[in-house]
Parts: sequence; C-alpha cells; structure tokens
Amino acid sequence: MSVWVEKYEFGKLVEPEMGRMTTGIEKNGTIIFTTSKTDDDQKRSMFNVSIQNDDGTDTVTYPEKIEKKDASVSGSTGKLKINSTNKLALASICYSSGNEGIRSLSTDFHGDMEGHMDELKEYDVVYLLRSEFTK
Repeated sequence: MSVWVEKYEFGKLVEPEMGRMTTGIEKNGTIIFTTSKTDDDQKRSMFNVSIQNDDGTDTVTYPEKIEKKDASVSGSTGKLKINSTNKLALASICYSSGNEGIRSLSTDFHGDMEGHMDELKEYDVVYLLRSEFTK
C-alpha cells in the first residue's frame, strides 16, 4: 500500500503528494495520521504517518508551515475493508479562518471523494490522507 498527504486550499489541489510512503501489508494493518507543532511560535507543524503491520512499523514525517486559523477539525473513515485498488481518502484535517463554525467532511466524502469535492471549498486549507492499495 502507498499513503500520502494532499493539500487543498479553498478546494484547489496545491500539493499532490506530500510524504509519499509505500509498504507491504498482507491482511491487517493500522494507519496513524497525526500532526504536532515543531517550534515555539507554533507556525511549523510536522505531519506523521505510520503504518503498522505484522513486520513492524514504517513512518514518514513531513514538515509543513500552517498559518494560524481560528478553527480546525479532523475526521477519518474508521475501520476499512479493502476490496479494490481505488485511491481512498482515509482521513482529513481541515482549517478555517471564518467564525461561522465548521464541521468535518461528510461520511459520504470518504466513500465517494470525487462526487463530494465541493465540500473542500468550505475550508481555507484541507489536508487529506490518501491511500492506494495494490497487489
């Protein structure tokens, strides 16, 4: 499987494959997607993606400058059973500077990303954890 982070600004793709990593998984595995601040002024963050399988854990980190936003929200698909080689959106971290409140991406987004791309326009910046499964 391969995983990477895509960055969208106001619904437009601006970074297509940040921190791409490929590793093998036979039957079961766990993917962990986190961010953490790296400096005192809180403008730089580090994305961390880890994949745990029967052979151990592979990790990739990717630094990213994140401007201060008023609100952020994250979401994920939860447990998946993979039956195809589609490129899936596994998780999201969304930032907004508006004060109208925000909500996470719909559950329909993760099942049919292409059909729900307009949802990304509601946020200043969206980071999507994407994946591709191959045999």
